[in-house]
Amino acid sequence: MANTTRLGENQLHVMKVLTESRWSGYWTPGCGWIWNTYTQTIRIMEGLRRRGLVKNVGEPAGSRKERYELTPEGESFVATLHTPKVSEGDRRIVVVMMAEHDLGWDPTCGWHFKNTVFTELAMKDLEREGLVQCVDRRKKMYTAGAKLLDLAYEYGYDPNLNDGV
Repeated sequence: MANTTRLGENQLHVMKVLTESRWSGYWTPGCGWIWNTYTQTIRIMEGLRRRGLVKNVGEPAGSRKERYELTPEGESFVATLHTPKVSEGDRRIVVVMMAEHDLGWDPTCGWHFKNTVFTELAMKDLEREGLVQCVDRRKKMYTAGAKLLDLAYEYGYDPNLNDGV
């Protein structure tokens, strides 16, 4: 039985990314995403490994040839999570940031909230709500329209105050 007591916020987000990513249940260096830095990602993965939620089926940690995969216990644990991935406050920030940046986002566009993986989670939440549309899954390119802009105004967005940001 996996020890899931006291998982941190970053560990919870990484578990969710593992189940939702196009790599479907694994992480390896160079796979297309990290959680802030390579070192932080390894620390998080090793913490999850010690709890029995992931296993390293590659080289030892720190070798840059690791491959962490969800265990059956990890898959079961993620299936029990029913909380929103992004808090309402964070969602508001991402909506306004999206409005400030011409209603578009991709991991290379020059802006993110917290980190690119977190911003992608926010985009997926907004996509489920019909506020953004993923125009290229491979490149993770998102765009939005009037519905998101209306919500940004509702949240206090003012283009005159944010001009040039």
